Amino acid sequence: MKFTLTLLAASTFFAAAQDCQQAYDSTLSKIEKVKGNKTAVLAIVSAESGSNESCADEIAKAAIVGSEADVDLVADIVEASITAAPDEADSIIDGAKALAPDAADEIEEVAEDTGSNFGQQVAGENLNPLEDAAATTEEGEDLVPTPEERELTTPIDADATPSEA
Repeated sequence: MKFTLTLLAASTFFAAAQDCQQAYDSTLSKIEKVKGNKTAVLAIVSAESGSNESCADEIAKAAIVGSEADVDLVADIVEASITAAPDEADSIIDGAKALAPDAADEIEEVAEDTGSNFGQQVAGENLNPLEDAAATTEEGEDLVPTPEERELTTPIDADATPSEA
């Protein structure tokens, strides 16, 4: 059983790596076709990173390589990728720094700028509008339960049949 689980985990890892290699290759091909058009490069990075967040670091690296990016474009690519896939910010930044060490200062600046915007408050404003606002129907009925309403009021009997529950 342990061997099976190990084999399953390894195959999942390799499948994910293969998916990211495909994302890299696909993005590289698209970027090479629009090389020199910064707007198109950033649009591709944003779209690809947003649709395949787990591979956003590889997508950003493909864009850097395919566009032959200077330090400013590297920073813009990193920013577009982080904006589209904020949960992957660390891997995007690390990958870009490894690929374009001469742009490390610009990448750090983007990291600082974007890091202050994801899931944090800016100038006292909550960036998560659902946290403080309850969704309601037109009739005023709350659609989002309060924390108290979410608590389980009746214990569930795991041994009960559906008719007994």
